[in-house]
Amino acid sequence: MPKAISDIKEFVKLASESQTKVCRVKRNGSVFKFKLRGPNTLHTLTVNDAKKAAKIKKSLPRAWKIVNVPEKKELKKKK
Repeated sequence: MPKAISDIKEFVKLASESQTKVCRVKRNGSVFKFKLRGPNTLHTLTVNDAKKAAKIKKSLPRAWKIVNVPEKKELKKKK
């Protein structure tokens, strides 16, 4: 089941405790969505500030793979 998280500290805590090794970052304009897929749940954090998003990326474990999901506009331009 998906769960939306509003607290950044709680998200970072879940990220360090979870069994996942990948974080997907989706950007829609000025909104950043961080998605952690666990064995049973999908945790999502939404951030409206680019500086906070950069800090969150730095706070994730370095061994993880961070996938930047392109915007829909960018996908249409490539085709």
